[in-house]
Amino acid sequence: MLLEIPRSEDGKLFLPAATNGHDLPLPDEPWATNVIRTWLSEFTTTFESSRVKGSLSEKANWLRLIRECVEEYKPTKDLPERKRKGVDEQLVRLKEEYNKICNLKTVGGELQKQPEWGVEELTPILFDYLFRNCVQRATGSIEELSKNSTELWKMIKDAIDIRDNIKNLDPTGVP
Repeated sequence: MLLEIPRSEDGKLFLPAATNGHDLPLPDEPWATNVIRTWLSEFTTTFESSRVKGSLSEKANWLRLIRECVEEYKPTKDLPERKRKGVDEQLVRLKEEYNKICNLKTVGGELQKQPEWGVEELTPILFDYLFRNCVQRATGSIEELSKNSTELWKMIKDAIDIRDNIKNLDPTGVP
């Protein structure tokens, strides 16, 4: 089996470039190389056949909406006082959740570096977070993690729910 795995010019084992054009270095030990190849193949198959891409895009869009609301919300002029108080309370909660997300050790720094929070910019950051969680945890699959089982996913869900509460109270004020 080891003979099937190519070597680079310096003699290191590697997985040859796939359709993405990237070679991956592998350990010299055949048993480790085989495990990594098998795991990577299974991971890729699961990733391609699951809803992970859609889940990441959805969460990236939620993050975009959360940030937009935190930074751009302007109350409607004629909003009744009762609703305005409700919006103010929800906005405080939303800003707290947003700050927790931006300060989350595992992903916050990367989010803060992004001047634009479009789906295209955020999805790779969220995938990196998800992938690292998958590798670090004893979990069944990346698909399982892509649902709402991580700390960041729970924070994003809480924040988007708060944003939706503000939008319900002031539909024209929320961007």
